[in-house]
Amino acid sequence: MMNADIATRIVELAETGFAGLEYVQQRNEACCYEQGIPVFLDVLEAFASIEKTLWDHGCYKNNVVLFTDLLRDGISLMVQAYEQQYEQQYTELISKLVIPLYRVWQSELCRTLSGYLSLVSSQVDDFAIFRSEKRHLHLVSN
Repeated sequence: MMNADIATRIVELAETGFAGLEYVQQRNEACCYEQGIPVFLDVLEAFASIEKTLWDHGCYKNNVVLFTDLLRDGISLMVQAYEQQYEQQYTELISKLVIPLYRVWQSELCRTLSGYLSLVSSQVDDFAIFRSEKRHLHLVSN
């Protein structure tokens, strides 16, 4: 069963994956394709881990499945372009297809997990209110 901790970790890993894609894009634009490959492999591993976790916790459904499939197809095209040494196409695919698809997928992922994330948000808000009230009590008593 999904919980707030797992949902938070998924969202954080997805954000790290996005940062990785941005790094790969920067390396590609600088024609340093090989420097981006280890990071790209890490992004693929993170993506697969998120997908498996969603599946294992019963959250792999609806639009998450659709956008996961679309993103996976975009990544496959990118890998094919790299393997065939089509550097220009490889660079264009990450900036014009994979990164935009990743953002849509990431947004849907957050929407799907929002019920669990709101628990975290409300717990943080409650803690902040508690700290604020405690500080106020401390100031009043002095």
